[in-house]
Amino acid sequence: MLQKFWNKEPQGGVGCILLLSSSLVGKICTKIRSKIHAWNLGSVGRNIVIYKKFKYRYPSKIHLGDNVFVDENVTFSSEKGEENLLVGNGVSIGHDTFIDYTGGIIIREKAHIAFGTYINTHTHGYDYTAEAKGSSLEIGDNAFIGAKSVILCNCHRIGKNTVIGVGSIVTKDVPDNAIVAGNPAKIIKYRDDL
Repeated sequence: MLQKFWNKEPQGGVGCILLLSSSLVGKICTKIRSKIHAWNLGSVGRNIVIYKKFKYRYPSKIHLGDNVFVDENVTFSSEKGEENLLVGNGVSIGHDTFIDYTGGIIIREKAHIAFGTYINTHTHGYDYTAEAKGSSLEIGDNAFIGAKSVILCNCHRIGKNTVIGVGSIVTKDVPDNAIVAGNPAKIIKYRDDL
């Protein structure tokens, strides 16, 4: 384990001590931060991990299951605060992800949303000053959404065991076990490893 922090040279000892203490302090801060956010959210399961710069609107509408991992700089936002964001057990959300749950979102168990993903569940039509109209989204069990993907409000369901390629723009529903990629995302093939 020490090889992660120390090159086994005497002069590297000081750097090793600084890295180890920084890592320990970071873990303690993450535990405290996770507890503080848990007190403010609608409901929270066991063993959640929330890293720094976590932002949200309408916290009473956010519900996290057990073993949820939320990386740095993640935002949960809603225009109206009428619908819920339900995150299932074992879900992980990568850093710099923005999730708009105006229309309501259910993220099923063990789904993974990679870093930089943008999910939008509302539209203003052609008039940006008009009231937001939400549309619901369900992300199925064990779905994998690749980094920097965009999920737009025309998509209402991402099926279970799906894979969305890196940088894809999803404009319509994705069936179970499908692998999609591109702009707009199209089905490339279906998973045969299941």
